[in-house]
Amino acid sequence: IRILDNKIASIQEAGTTVFNENSEKINAEGYWISPGFMDLRANFRDPGFETKEDIESGADAAAAGGFTKVAVLPELNPIAQNKSDISYLIEKGKKTAVDILPIAALSHNLEGKEISEMYDLKQAGAIAFSEGNNPVSSSGLLMRGLLYGKTFDALIMVSPEDKGISGKGQMNESLQSVILGMKGIPNLTEVLAIKRDLELLRYTESKIHFSHISSKEAVNLIAQAKKEGLKVTCDVAAHQLLYTDSELKDYNTNFKVKPPFRSEGDREALIDGILNGIIDVIISDHQPEDLEHKEVEFEYAAPGIASIQTVLHFIIEGLADKFNPDLVVQTLSVNPRKISGLEIAKIAENENAELVIWSNEKSWLYNSKSNKSKAVNNPLWNTEIKGKVLGTFHKNKWNQNN
Repeated sequence: IRILDNKIASIQEAGTTVFNENSEKINAEGYWISPGFMDLRANFRDPGFETKEDIESGADAAAAGGFTKVAVLPELNPIAQNKSDISYLIEKGKKTAVDILPIAALSHNLEGKEISEMYDLKQAGAIAFSEGNNPVSSSGLLMRGLLYGKTFDALIMVSPEDKGISGKGQMNESLQSVILGMKGIPNLTEVLAIKRDLELLRYTESKIHFSHISSKEAVNLIAQAKKEGLKVTCDVAAHQLLYTDSELKDYNTNFKVKPPFRSEGDREALIDGILNGIIDVIISDHQPEDLEHKEVEFEYAAPGIASIQTVLHFIIEGLADKFNPDLVVQTLSVNPRKISGLEIAKIAENENAELVIWSNEKSWLYNSKSNKSKAVNNPLWNTEIKGKVLGTFHKNKWNQNN
């Protein structure tokens, strides 16, 4: 693949390309080359919480994970709910190796009472609307958002959770939660929320995207909704494909996530959902935290994994013998762009060069030297893992992953 002035100039059989002496040559033997990955859900904490992460460090970690585009959550300070907030994220992202795509607040101040200036925010560059890590508690708010957003094809992303049931739960409700003496979060909390939102979707005849689903029941409900012809899409966090609630036996706070890791049956259902095309997208659900919020008792620890650099590994190990590189391209490159209304990146002559070079066989050591994020809240810390990104090419620049 020969790239010239950010365009793919030619694609030829290996060994036949004629390079001039000024060409930079990249040896990608043994690697896959795909359109750059797009993360549909990450938190870069900037502005307001830069001690945990900022756009520069988040973008560096994203590029090291193979991403060229990242959609960032609105839970910032100030909240991403004005044109200036959206402009800040986009402009700051221009100086990095990735495109920063803002997700704007669905409601004013994320309070769940009044919908935000959705149309103006989309015009300013917001690709979607969300309440961030909180569910949309008000049925009326979501209904108004779906009806209003329908007029300009807005994408509304919801985290399915009934907080009246999940309450102060710490982990999946199961025998494991009983053994560990922790308050459980049943699958029912996700089921009820999805059922309500699907009814609102039927009523409004709009479209909706369910973020980070975690249960077998969720997969079944969304499968049925798609079969009915409803405009529904969904994603799953990459780490949900690998871990279950059994990991919490040692009270390791790096395994505390939201939604929680569930049973082996749920994990298998999520994998089947990806294989069957029910789950459209795999996300990082990158949630960087500082030591102050992780190295505490499990009950008080903040949920989340700083995961954007290790997404490939979670997918490779989670899918195991069901791994297929085509699934990676579909769920990390094609579908995120399709759902958010962006042009799908292609590897073809005369197309813009937005590429990632990666391997599902090669390994690397994930430690303080290779980590690009400010955060270390990841259960893979200080281990050798499979799923290596050689680098990305984006914005007319080769970003070598060292």
